[in-house]
Amino acid sequence: MPDIITRKAIDKLTSKLNEEGRKYALAQFLSTYFLCEMSYKKVLSSYHKTQGISDTRNNMKIFYDDIDKVLGSKNIIIDAEIKELLFSNKRKIRGDKSARVLRDSLAHNININDIEEIFIRNSEIVNAMNTFLMTF
Repeated sequence: MPDIITRKAIDKLTSKLNEEGRKYALAQFLSTYFLCEMSYKKVLSSYHKTQGISDTRNNMKIFYDDIDKVLGSKNIIIDAEIKELLFSNKRKIRGDKSARVLRDSLAHNININDIEEIFIRNSEIVNAMNTFLMTF
């Protein structure tokens, strides 16, 4: 039986989002992450064309081990630390989650702790995402 979000849980999340700066931090985080994801996927699509591969839902996913190869096909090089901070799906420790893990949490299982982590680490993560975007 699937988990059902309760009124109490919705009220807690709403209360957390209404704390000063949380909505702005969340909106800034998500909008910047989406720009990073979209930029990468544009390069991925171009890479697929050079390889004779059709874009499908499954092969347009971000596979961490392919990032350097895909970006390198357009002479785009990103720092390994930025790549890990943004796209690793293994950084799941509270206070050190990657942008991808936080984004996935927001999309699939939003919780107060991840909202707070985004608020606390917003400058660090958004600056890394902006650095990534400047490589295009």
